[in-house]
Amino acid sequence: MSTTGTPVVPGVGAGPVVRPGARTEAPADEAFVDRDTTVAAFADLDDGALTRVEPDEGEPLVLLRQGDAVLAASATCTHVGAPLDEGERDGTCVTCPWHGSIFDLTDGHVVNGPATAPLHAFETRIHDGDVQVRATDAF
Repeated sequence: MSTTGTPVVPGVGAGPVVRPGARTEAPADEAFVDRDTTVAAFADLDDGALTRVEPDEGEPLVLLRQGDAVLAASATCTHVGAPLDEGERDGTCVTCPWHGSIFDLTDGHVVNGPATAPLHAFETRIHDGDVQVRATDAF
């Protein structure tokens, strides 16, 4: 089961920015970030580029900076485990470099298979110049 949200773009003087993400039921042996965790400096992310980060706890993530907003999702394709940060980006979608599955990073849903399971998408916010992520309650 997943929930979707719309990215919130910060304005001048705005408080923390949060983008609701999507979650699916996680396997018992898979760890997820469950509190605000800093994963990167916002200034280190190139606009429009996919960036892999590996938090101290939890799974590797792929980040996509789009202007003043950042999307975050699992960095591993749900089909066979390919590194999605090595895939091609088109808007908010990433194409798996191995078998061509396409995922939308806004909520993790599969746009085109062979993958059938969505990615875990994470809430994000920019706080004191850092990108922070958090798992939602939806998984």
